Amino acid sequence: MKTKLKVGDNFRIVADGLILITSLSHNDQIRSYLESGKTLTAMDALNNFGCWNLKGRIHELRQSGMNIKTDMITTATGKRIGKYSLIKE
Repeated sequence: MKTKLKVGDNFRIVADGLILITSLSHNDQIRSYLESGKTLTAMDALNNFGCWNLKGRIHELRQSGMNIKTDMITTATGKRIGKYSLIKE
């Protein structure tokens, strides 16, 4: 059975065309996502990466030097949540 891989999948080719699937950390996944120009909420992080603690991951990424902006938005139900994006300089 052949598996189709796409850009952004976590893999590397090792020997004789053998593909090794690797797993990126939540920080690596979030970094890549934000660097692609997308915005991210806690629900997005949970759905896309299985990350339950986006606020903690954002803190760690900021500590590592990433310039991440938080915009507070109001959902359709009236709840205020953070929406994260990368500030491009």
